Amino acid sequence: MPGAPADTEGRDSRPRRREHRQRTVALRAPSAHHRAGTRGGRHRAARGPRERYLAAIEGRTGIDGFDDWARELVADGWLHNHARMWFASIWIFTLRLPWQLGADVFLRNLLDGDPASNTLSWRWVAGLQTRGKTYQATADNIARFTDGRYRPRGLATTAEPLDGPPPPPAGAAPEQRPLTRGRAHDVGRIVTAYAPTGYAADALDRARAEAAGDGIVIETVLRGWDARAWPHATRGFFPFTERIPGLVRDAGIGA
Repeated sequence: MPGAPADTEGRDSRPRRREHRQRTVALRAPSAHHRAGTRGGRHRAARGPRERYLAAIEGRTGIDGFDDWARELVADGWLHNHARMWFASIWIFTLRLPWQLGADVFLRNLLDGDPASNTLSWRWVAGLQTRGKTYQATADNIARFTDGRYRPRGLATTAEPLDGPPPPPAGAAPEQRPLTRGRAHDVGRIVTAYAPTGYAADALDRARAEAAGDGIVIETVLRGWDARAWPHATRGFFPFTERIPGLVRDAGIGA
């Protein structure tokens, strides 16, 4: 799950459609991960955080399965969906590393990594997105879905939710406004895509304030799909999927 939904159903169009749906939900519930806190605590083998971090990203933790996934992530830029969830859970609850660092590792290496889905998914595993609900990787589950190839020992036996601010409230999808023109310069208007949150949104806010002093208007345009879908993306991924047939029909997709 962290990063973006991986192709677990074969090489047809269904995984791509599922990824698009999850990204719609993730964008609708902005998470501003760089402002969220983490919690320290018990850690593996009493090593310091830097040593644990380097061992994790280099595949030297000694945790069965995890080390292979770490190397596969860097070498191939891809992990199976199950491996992504196990990796994130072990990173947070067994290695006791900040989830933001893990999210950064995924985003830097996954070829299908998406900032919105990646942030929301790591927060979900940590118990920050759906408050109080975490995802705990277990040796039995890993062994079952890897046909016994991996059965790691010493995994965390509990997965207490991390402390941190709740996700920002989901506001109404912004309305598309008539584009206006600045007067002070030859370049009076810059039009770009709407960014709900994150680094791009922060940069746009700064640029908008700076440009306003020069009489330049920066306008953002919301995609039609997002404008139609976001009002329904308020209660998580699975309730949203019930709305997909109507949204696809109204958009004229596949007609």
